[in-house]
Amino acid sequence: MAADGSELVFVEVKASMSDEYGHPEERVTPSKQRRLGRAAVYYLERRNAEIPDCRFDVLAIEWGSRVEITHFKDAFRL
Repeated sequence: MAADGSELVFVEVKASMSDEYGHPEERVTPSKQRRLGRAAVYYLERRNAEIPDCRFDVLAIEWGSRVEITHFKDAFRL
């Protein structure tokens, strides 16, 4: 989790050494997105926090001969 101004950002990080199973960001499926959303709500409820403006980002890390990091800002909405 991070903050971007007044916006709360939940970040899913996926890494891969090859694209045999697709790119890392492709593994953030709709099912995974729902689980992340439930986890975010649970986190906020446990902190007795109002639900602020928030977003879900994905950090995709691919490494092989070199490391590539791609940041997908506002990757999905619930």
